[in-house]
Amino acid sequence: MTGGTATHDAIVWGSTPEEQARRRAADDPVLKVPITSELGCITPFIIPPWSYTPKQLEAQAADLVVAMTSNVGCNCNSAKVLVLPADWSQADAFMDCLRAALKQTPLDPAYYAGIHSRYDAFKKQYPNCEVVEAPAVKPTRPLSGPPLPYLINVMDKLPAEPHKEYAFNVEPFAPVLTVVRLPTQGVEAFLAESVRFANDDLWGSLSCMIILHPDMEKAHPEACRKAVDDLRFGVVSVNAWSAVSFVTGAVTWGAFAGDQTIKDVRSGLGVVGNPYLVDGVQKAVYRVPIDGEAVPKPPAMKPIPMAAARLIMGFVVDGWRGLVQGPVAVGDELELECARLALEGKGVCLLPPSGFVVLVERTLPGEKVLAKITLAKKGYAEATKLASLAPHTGAVEPRCAYFGPCGGCTLQSLDYSRQLVEKRNQVEQTLRRVGKLGPALDAIAVARGAGETTGVLPAVAAAETYAYRNKLMFHFSSRCWLPPSKVVDRPALGLLRPGSADVVLPVTQHGCQLQDETANAVLKRVEQWVAAAGVKPYNDKSGKGILKHVVIRRGSGSSGSSKPEYMVVFGVTTTNGDEAAAALQPLAEALGREFPTLVSVAAAYHITDTLGGLTFQISAASFFQTNTAQAAVLYDVVRQAAALRPGRQDSLVDLYCGTGTISLSLAPECKSVLGVEAVAAAVSDARLNARLNGASNALFVAAGARDLDRLCNGDDAPYRLTAVTPVDMFPHTDHVETVAVLERAD
Repeated sequence: MTGGTATHDAIVWGSTPEEQARRRAADDPVLKVPITSELGCITPFIIPPWSYTPKQLEAQAADLVVAMTSNVGCNCNSAKVLVLPADWSQADAFMDCLRAALKQTPLDPAYYAGIHSRYDAFKKQYPNCEVVEAPAVKPTRPLSGPPLPYLINVMDKLPAEPHKEYAFNVEPFAPVLTVVRLPTQGVEAFLAESVRFANDDLWGSLSCMIILHPDMEKAHPEACRKAVDDLRFGVVSVNAWSAVSFVTGAVTWGAFAGDQTIKDVRSGLGVVGNPYLVDGVQKAVYRVPIDGEAVPKPPAMKPIPMAAARLIMGFVVDGWRGLVQGPVAVGDELELECARLALEGKGVCLLPPSGFVVLVERTLPGEKVLAKITLAKKGYAEATKLASLAPHTGAVEPRCAYFGPCGGCTLQSLDYSRQLVEKRNQVEQTLRRVGKLGPALDAIAVARGAGETTGVLPAVAAAETYAYRNKLMFHFSSRCWLPPSKVVDRPALGLLRPGSADVVLPVTQHGCQLQDETANAVLKRVEQWVAAAGVKPYNDKSGKGILKHVVIRRGSGSSGSSKPEYMVVFGVTTTNGDEAAAALQPLAEALGREFPTLVSVAAAYHITDTLGGLTFQISAASFFQTNTAQAAVLYDVVRQAAALRPGRQDSLVDLYCGTGTISLSLAPECKSVLGVEAVAAAVSDARLNARLNGASNALFVAAGARDLDRLCNGDDAPYRLTAVTPVDMFPHTDHVETVAVLERAD
């Protein structure tokens, strides 16, 4: 049986106080079969005086917050009394950590029956208790009342009659905590008095928590051992919330096997959880390292897999719902703070106290947002930003008139120096979490010395952060987006609305800040001519129209030329190519007259670009780095990383070589170069570029290149990772190139 003592007595002894008294006197219970029971407790959380690190203080505060707030404080093992030493120098620092953690812990819906009346009764008893506000979670359970802010009742002195003190004897089943400070001197005196206080002055004996630092146990072994031995609780949990022992099923669960009887049941009778079927259990002790160093693990014990750990934490934080889907549900609205950036530029928000990951679109580090959960999984969740509550770190005014709705330059409102920091961290986190290369990165950091903790080198900055792109694609559509939400049926030319394949944000009025003025002028002229000529954008629903997109490419021109070259390529949808060509021929002629540097309005021609002193011919379908100036910087990083031996001794294999830019940049320093590329047109360009630059030692072939995965992980991995350098090819976006150095393991 589980519940409270009042429920137990009503079932066992009768429904009214009079019947219960009569039956007790006659030893005549209503329920005559033998039972076991688990009935709750005023659960203490004991912290002896010691010198803890800031990280340990924060971890203890986080554990206490979980123990206090899980299931809105409606657990039989919820922490209710924090026991501190009066002479502990870090007590105020710990309380600050506790308050900070509570403020970041969302207020769950107060759904449990009677919780508001118990909460109000506690406030009535302690009208001066501290109220800690936190963001509220949108109710997902029916009949949930208003959220309840957390209450901290700090007692200035201990009561003369503890057996009459409300907080020591009435289990509140609400998110409240009482704090007492015992007037003791030193570790051993506190341990002895805190054990006596927990045993004698607090109601119940189900479970308790005590923090034991390993150094303290070494300095005071007998006092620490005696404290654990003398605590009269069914589970004594060392350095962890006692619920963890229950969830893992590692030990027995039930009240301390003392002198309680069915007439005076207190926290219950017998053992209600006994996974190993051990007879005669008085209590169980569950130990967890304070920070991974305290208790040696038996040789056969292995760490809990991350998936299992997430399941356990989900259950601890949010019961069965957390076990199935994590601590949040679709539709929940949360106040969150972004910690860092993830892939695709989404903000990583860590939901306290468990650190559950919520990815929020268009959210930058340091920003506080109101977000709505759109996807909830056991390991993480995704959310859309409803409102920005506080600005991000390093905020600057974006230059682009379309920033925000466009969705392209997601980092434009972030100071460029901060962008570089975040991109470095993004590469580090991706390699660690996705690539499982944490040990390799740790080894790189150690080798660099000077206390380095990051394996990835700082991101290499771009000299120009605007007008750097030499290629951009713009879409035609019959559906025009007018932010924030209006969509009208009229032709438009611009960028696709994020998440849409046929709704376009028109950008021709102000142009795109990532391409130069000439490219923006060409774009605007294309829109004007198409509208005047009546050439229709393709409509997917009706099947009418021909225009899909337009690509504008720029080359710097041949070596020694000061004039750039431009190419315009149209994407069309039609069964009649001649019809499309005829419709666009007048536009091509008009653009050629208006823009003398436009050398091609068809796919059959090339433009010329120079990179690192070499000349490259680029066709419409060929890959070429979209930031020419920064590509030269990237290739210098590659050259340094390759550490080619002098005298042209080395052979180079360039996979996914495109038009051969990297291959040809390094060819003068190599014995031979082999470029492999799957796109035949790019291979043709690479061969042409080799002839243009006199690279007789370069050979390019069209073939599929295999992804080089699993190169650095596993016992038989042929390579080891020795260096990682991000190069920012795409300022103001969440993209970054990375140069990684692999050395043969043998």
